[in-house]
Amino acid sequence: MLHSDEPNERRAGVIIVGETRDAAHVDVLQDMLHRETDPGILSCVIRGLHRLSVPALNASLAFHLSHPEVEVRLAALEAFDIEDDEGLRKILSLMGDPDAEVCQKAQEKIKQATYQNPLILIKSLNIPGRKLREHLFDLLNTLNIKAPAVYRFARTQLKKAYLCLLEAEALRAFSEGPERNLLTEHLAQEVKGRIETILRVLSIQDTSGQIRIIWRSLFSADSRQRANGIEALADTIDRTLSKILVPLVEDIPLSEKMKAGRKEFAFPDVRDKTALILHLLEKPDWVTVFFALTLLEKEGPSGMGYPPLGALESSENPWIREKAAKLLHGHQLEGDMGITGMDAPPDLTTRMLHLKTIGIFQGLTVAELAAVSTGPQFISCGSNEVVMREGDPGNALYLIMEGGVSVIKGKPGRKRLEIATLTPGDYFGEMALLDEAPRSATILTTGPSRFMVLYKADFDRLVTESPQIALNICKTLSRRIRSLHERISGMPKPTHHAVQTVGSTAHG
Repeated sequence: MLHSDEPNERRAGVIIVGETRDAAHVDVLQDMLHRETDPGILSCVIRGLHRLSVPALNASLAFHLSHPEVEVRLAALEAFDIEDDEGLRKILSLMGDPDAEVCQKAQEKIKQATYQNPLILIKSLNIPGRKLREHLFDLLNTLNIKAPAVYRFARTQLKKAYLCLLEAEALRAFSEGPERNLLTEHLAQEVKGRIETILRVLSIQDTSGQIRIIWRSLFSADSRQRANGIEALADTIDRTLSKILVPLVEDIPLSEKMKAGRKEFAFPDVRDKTALILHLLEKPDWVTVFFALTLLEKEGPSGMGYPPLGALESSENPWIREKAAKLLHGHQLEGDMGITGMDAPPDLTTRMLHLKTIGIFQGLTVAELAAVSTGPQFISCGSNEVVMREGDPGNALYLIMEGGVSVIKGKPGRKRLEIATLTPGDYFGEMALLDEAPRSATILTTGPSRFMVLYKADFDRLVTESPQIALNICKTLSRRIRSLHERISGMPKPTHHAVQTVGSTAHG
């Protein structure tokens, strides 16, 4: 049965071996672990080997922890033993898995493991990804975290926060432009993020809840609350930490903040443009690397020369690959970022700047805007062209980049009412992202138009990392409903002559 060409027979054979714990077939199962392609059978193979207590199974399972099929990842996760820091890190990465069950199982695995290293968990808060960080905080709240580990982590975060300030200060040597401004904003947001992370970690050991109150006060829009929070922070936390944390949250000049940082930490000299770019290109954050490459591209070889870019040309991130290839060879990598010319999609910076003007994306960080900007597709339509029809299935949000549209209620053959016109910066189709309901209106272009299209699968992934997007959509929908209610309330009772009819062009 194990060697059968029939999948159901192979699966049955694997299950029998696992249930009977027949060690005579271990070699066959280990061979199947590497060559079996059916996810259902592969997951049974992993569980069978686990039941047979095969030694050194971790090495073979590590690859399957990132398998594209959820059932295989779950089986590998169940069979994997956390024995050291490396194993702990592998399971930690699954706490940011797209599948909720995998996330939950990974968290339970770490809680129940005989091997524990809370310092690894704390350090992992630096890993990008809101979802993973939130699960980590939940996990840390259940573990016994020693004060020295928290102190060391806080100092490390503080040094990185001051380094971001130093980088932002050095960026002033470059000409002002959207790339420099976005990178400066990104660095400021990184400082804020590190401060929040420090306070959340400190609050784990604070049974009084005072740190959480201080945290909320420090980031309040009320200046008096902020001042009270700073005063309370200085009185509450360890003095050696407060003297380097408090300047970061005080409303004082950047030079004064850096005085406090330089007293405690040694920093690289990044005052020279070339030194700064080289430094930024070594950071693990892809958004920083992208903007550093963009600044290098704008500055040109006559301004500062090119640093070594060979490693970046083979980066896993397509935006980094494209930019590095363009700098090295004067062209894009073929097939990476699509076609060139008039129909080419806008570059990443243009996308981000456009998204910043759109209601549902306001309030996002630069890193979140970058994440949103990498997913959408772009379509162009002519004048009087139907973009979507009322009643059609919905699975995407449309952002108007150029042109405009009419929003029309009423199906073909009936009187049709134009209820709104939308222009660049507006969007439509957002309900499809929330409930996949049929389109509630027909959308007709008023002239040649171009749209950024965000599909539901990409939206679901983004909302997991950036819940602010879903909150912004709810706010926008609430405003639209109020506006529509006001329009309806103020309209006279409908008559045959009061209905606005849209001509036959609305039928597409």
